[in-house]
Amino acid sequence: MSDAAYDVFISYARRDAARVRLIRDRLEAFGLNVFFDAEGIDTGEDFPAIIDRAVKGAKCVLGLWSRAAFAGRWVRIESRIGLDQDKLVAATLDSLRPDELPAEFYNVNVVSLADFQGGDAHEGWARIMRAIGKHVGREDLAGAPLPQPSPAPFRLERRHLIAGGALAAAVAALTALNAAQLGPPHAAASEALASGAIADMSGRWTGVYTEAGRDTRFELVLEHGAGGVITGRVTEQDIYGISGGGLRAEISGEALPGGAVRFTKTYPAGSAAMRPVIYEGRLSADGRTLAGSWDTGALHGPFHMTRQ
Repeated sequence: MSDAAYDVFISYARRDAARVRLIRDRLEAFGLNVFFDAEGIDTGEDFPAIIDRAVKGAKCVLGLWSRAAFAGRWVRIESRIGLDQDKLVAATLDSLRPDELPAEFYNVNVVSLADFQGGDAHEGWARIMRAIGKHVGREDLAGAPLPQPSPAPFRLERRHLIAGGALAAAVAALTALNAAQLGPPHAAASEALASGAIADMSGRWTGVYTEAGRDTRFELVLEHGAGGVITGRVTEQDIYGISGGGLRAEISGEALPGGAVRFTKTYPAGSAAMRPVIYEGRLSADGRTLAGSWDTGALHGPFHMTRQ
């Protein structure tokens, strides 16, 4: 085996070898030098010494985790080395839940490859490749765009065929009703959206974001500045018991014309949950709700929030 540093060291359970070979092949197709222990050790070499040298010298450790992977000790040791050297990228190959992870990996961002069949359009795979690209210095991988889901096709049915004049009248009536009932800032946001201007996001909001099937509730207080700048603070449930209470973070971002909103949630320095979270969503026509997705670079999921 060459002493040259590998780009990627794959840590996995033997039981998952068939699926891991697919992932290894895809990595090598991108020109990455991959250590896969079934093929990376010459006859007669000392197995533990070679593994130790390879995992410590690799630019990135790809932990392919499953329930089988943590049944033994090697994946845990190899992944721990990657974590300690700040080069661990982790993915699950089965339905392993966050609360099933060993405590030392509790705050690691994990992407699911449970349904990965080798296609580049798989969102989890795209995120893995971006993370690996950052560790190995491949800008073509690190900056690759994430695949966007195709919108569901709209099927015109008889019930959608409403006369133009009647539809316009209905929209006008609804806009007037919203303005009368909601009041500021709801009415102001609704009017801004209707005109294509930037909606006012100021006020108190409550919401939920979902991670791996688990919901976390949060409360925000937002302030709206010039040019659509958004600032504020958020308090959320600590469902994993990281702080022993609620988690708090700062919000900064912007509202854009047409109802698009994006902001970053940043936890205090030294917090156990330090990774910034990027939220992107769209405001409803009445200015009451915002729905979209959140992303840490490895973990992601949906969210929605309602103005109080």
